Amino acid sequence: MIKSRSFKDTQLLMTMFLNNALKGFLNRPIFKSKWVRRSFVTFLCLLYILYYLYNMKELAKISSIRTNVPLAILETGQKQIFFSYFSNTVVLGCLSFLFVEATLALDKTSLYFVKALPFRRRDVQRAYSLFRLVLMIGIYELVMIIATPAIKLVTTFVGDFGLFFLSQHFSFIIVIISLEILSLGLDLLLQRQMKHLLVIKLLLANVILIISLAYFFQWRYALESRLASSPFSIHELILGAFLVSLSCLIIAVYLLLHLPLADTLADTLVTSHSRFIKVPVLDKVTFRYKTNWYYLIFPVIVVGIIAYQSGRAAVLAVLPTLLAFNGLLLLSHGDSTEDFRHQYNLLRITVWEEYFRQYFLLVLLEVPLLICYGCHLANINQVMVSIAFAQSALMLGYLFPKSRGNLNETTSMFLLGIVFILVTLVVKNASFGLIIIILLAGIHYSLLRRLRYERF
Repeated sequence: MIKSRSFKDTQLLMTMFLNNALKGFLNRPIFKSKWVRRSFVTFLCLLYILYYLYNMKELAKISSIRTNVPLAILETGQKQIFFSYFSNTVVLGCLSFLFVEATLALDKTSLYFVKALPFRRRDVQRAYSLFRLVLMIGIYELVMIIATPAIKLVTTFVGDFGLFFLSQHFSFIIVIISLEILSLGLDLLLQRQMKHLLVIKLLLANVILIISLAYFFQWRYALESRLASSPFSIHELILGAFLVSLSCLIIAVYLLLHLPLADTLADTLVTSHSRFIKVPVLDKVTFRYKTNWYYLIFPVIVVGIIAYQSGRAAVLAVLPTLLAFNGLLLLSHGDSTEDFRHQYNLLRITVWEEYFRQYFLLVLLEVPLLICYGCHLANINQVMVSIAFAQSALMLGYLFPKSRGNLNETTSMFLLGIVFILVTLVVKNASFGLIIIILLAGIHYSLLRRLRYERF
């Protein structure tokens, strides 16, 4: 009876988290129409079908070349791709965990029900961990949709294909569950030191990020080459990987379900998944928003790795591309001002004043890239793409405020990625770039005006 009730409570909480997440995403004017939703899903399906057919065509070309390659070299290549898949899966698991850790936060409705209703701590934690794991698996499935056709480079046998496909999923789930257990362990150890919990988790996230990127860019190639020289056949490797990953998955799930929980679980959910973080000395608005720390630290780590691998010239070559993403820091602006934005009229702050202050902040963020442009390290197209990206980040921050939906910031990040690709493709010269910037500026002003005088 107790187990049945526990399962029902976990299911109820999980359903509530998902409903609130989808409500925050779908309760936007653009997604309220069923026709728009169906058209969006149909477009994505057609896009994938075209991608799959293109992949099959390219793989057919590779298969025709394989007949001229010696068998020993072919087997070594298959083994190297085999181990490369697992390397990518492990790194993607770490990055997916960090992405969800940085962008996911329970909205006010979810937090209210968690604290107000008499749910058992174990059920709350199971539901929330399951919710996080489902999101991470969703991210992985988006990648696997693209990567699955290339498994034919490892094996063409249907049975081995299926086992390898499953072992990849098992390995990913093992990684994210292990990191989830590590996170829960920190909550347990630091349950009496809530003030330091966020800072320590941020430091841990940076350590995981540094190790993941260093392995992906530096260490993996030597390891994969050494493992590829093993005497085992590709069939034996696939079968062994499946059995080992399945066994480890069972152990990881058991540990997650039976891990001791912190006594202050509800407070931990509120504190550790808050939008804000208090860092000594650095107490300005940009540094108080937790997600911005990930946006600031990630490029620093990438630059450090590139400098170590290739030297200063490579850093200067890639620096303008990294600086083009400075606009990510504006994604939090709409959410951080939501609680007091309705008082702007009382403070006699006009829409134009708010508009120009935001663009002043945007220009400040673009100064490093403008310096690169002045030093002939960047071109005008990169500057315009960066400005358009920052404008889009500002608007998406208003359209999908983090505090109104569990998945709003994740959605904004996904849409920003699409925007960046589209703008990069469209901005082929300065004229097109200028038209896009003016168009986005007009949409931005209209959005601010609507938010000021209407309930959006």
